[in-house]
Amino acid sequence: MPMLNNLETLAREARSWPFEQARNLLAHVLKKRLSDAERDLAATLIGRGKADEALATFEALRRPVILETGYGPSGLPHMGTFGEVARTTMVRNAFRALTGDHWPTRLIAFSDDMDGLRKVPEGIPHPEMLAEDAIHSGRTTVSGPTTTPGCAPSSTASASITNSCRRPRNTARAGSTRRC
Repeated sequence: MPMLNNLETLAREARSWPFEQARNLLAHVLKKRLSDAERDLAATLIGRGKADEALATFEALRRPVILETGYGPSGLPHMGTFGEVARTTMVRNAFRALTGDHWPTRLIAFSDDMDGLRKVPEGIPHPEMLAEDAIHSGRTTVSGPTTTPGCAPSSTASASITNSCRRPRNTARAGSTRRC
């Protein structure tokens, strides 16, 4: 990301939460991957804005830093769901700025389908349809609330969430199965 280049000095001095977490993450990765002597040299290089040199010097630093986030979709997506991924993304971007965007990173986001619905979310059309099979079921096994007769439930969480936002189609052919 070009906008993250040449921000190492600002990132080292920034006091906001994502940058504090990025500095903690950097210290943790250096501690786990390098010996004490190597760690001191790598920290010095990175502190001088030479993360690319540190990565070239120490093979153990060439592996990507993996950040993970996840959430259980126990209802409709909301700001808390978004916040789980947004916070991790902010730390990732701060880490990239701190290291001059020389260090590869990966963000892995997962959704835990085993977290069953605790109640039928408010504002869902036809809540009685969901009440029959939704409570305590994994999100991807629950039919969308707008499912019409002859429709197959979605097989993925994203499709299921998409289905929950669609209006029912009234064009189902008798005996056919289709996705809503």
